Amino acid sequence: MKLMSNTLLTSVVIFFVCKFCRIQSQTVHPGIRLRVTNKGLQYADNDVGIPTLLEKLKKDKIRDISRKERGLEYTLSDIKIKKCLIASSSLSTASGEGLRLQATGIDLDIALLLRYKKKVLWFHVKDKVNVELKVRGVAFNLKTRIGVDSTGHPTISTYEQDCSSHVRSVDVHFSGSRAKKIYNMLKRRIENKIKDALAKMICREAEEAINKDAAKYLATFPVIRKIGDVAQIDYTLMANPTFTSQYMDVPLKGEFKSLRNPHATAMLVPQTIPDFAEVDKMVYIWLTDYVFNTASLVFHKEGKLRTTIRPKDLPPSAMFQLNTTFFRTFLNQLYKLYPDRPVFLKVYTTKAPVFVSSPNSVNVTVNGNIEVYVTAKNGANIYALTVGVKANVLGSLGVNQGSLTFHIDSFRTKLHLVRSAIGKVQANIGLLEWFLNGIESGNFVKKLNVIGDGGFPLPMLRKLEWEDTDVTTGQGFVLIKTNVKYSPGNN
Repeated sequence: MKLMSNTLLTSVVIFFVCKFCRIQSQTVHPGIRLRVTNKGLQYADNDVGIPTLLEKLKKDKIRDISRKERGLEYTLSDIKIKKCLIASSSLSTASGEGLRLQATGIDLDIALLLRYKKKVLWFHVKDKVNVELKVRGVAFNLKTRIGVDSTGHPTISTYEQDCSSHVRSVDVHFSGSRAKKIYNMLKRRIENKIKDALAKMICREAEEAINKDAAKYLATFPVIRKIGDVAQIDYTLMANPTFTSQYMDVPLKGEFKSLRNPHATAMLVPQTIPDFAEVDKMVYIWLTDYVFNTASLVFHKEGKLRTTIRPKDLPPSAMFQLNTTFFRTFLNQLYKLYPDRPVFLKVYTTKAPVFVSSPNSVNVTVNGNIEVYVTAKNGANIYALTVGVKANVLGSLGVNQGSLTFHIDSFRTKLHLVRSAIGKVQANIGLLEWFLNGIESGNFVKKLNVIGDGGFPLPMLRKLEWEDTDVTTGQGFVLIKTNVKYSPGNN
């Protein structure tokens, strides 16, 4: 009986429920909304959970069970599940409540060795006997309630009234003992007792598995994901998940924070995510502009949005070269002071870039400075001027191995003079602007794309691969629609 409850129910319940509740948060408006549809839950059940469970039951060694009751001492050992069939099962949402796990037609063949000892008057009666159990027609219906605790971790619970179970029949056969005929004569009485006890025990053990094992597991699940050596993203739950008859929606904070100083990034407020009823895919992820703007704020404050472009960074075939000779047309003063000398540029943001998504487009506005330096003949680096830049960047979003990526497609700049150490150059800024717009495929964009193409991990579980993924944009949000495939070797 303990075998049935511990091995079957604990494995099924924890596997199914925990698989889709490992995401989290804590505030008012979610930066991210995660949706898991019944299509995704059913895939977890039929294509992942049941095969995994059956394989587990075949391989796992079941611990011996020893008990002492009313003067009877007994041990069940060498427990083996010789057969396990699950005719039908389903994992789905229970509207307004949580998840519901149902299974019918579960058949089990179990073999074990029973040793017992009992004192009768002045005598000690003991024996060992081989027992074969055939349990048929097991069915249960279990509802779990999913919420959030004060730390933003998910919680899971179930109560006695949330579970019902039934066992159609139990057949017991004894062998390997001189008293086997006596045991088999009493089998009907024994079978009825096992059947009644097993039906009651299924729900009792399921409640314990959920309220202790699964709850403990979820409470320790990390809700912070590290992004490189600079940032982390907060995936804590902000409120209880919501459940309809077709899907589960989980509100996540979705805020980037500095690893060095992981306090709230800024007084930014996530955009309202619109209602959306589509359930054709297994998983939907809405990311508001808040997610990207807190990311840009962290990377800006940490000084990661800066680079130095040197002559060696441009290919020899490039139209533009970093040399005062090339600058002669639009910065003649620079050429006169330092003829035919290498030039390098220090490029950095002066405030955090602003990410704005709208239907069919993504725009990033970047404000920064470009400092121009000349390398003199004696090797000294000589400051020449600083130009302020406002760049409008058009980019494209994608998904690569579970991470959201951003690739710069093009940008246009507007310049203004901040400071000059080579005299008046204001009239030449327009020509310089033309020059900078011409090096959009140069090193600065390439370095930004190294960051963007690396992306950041989306709130999805390990061992899942993305399939049939679509990325679309709306007013203030990005929507990712995807199916998933379970891949045990994928971490």
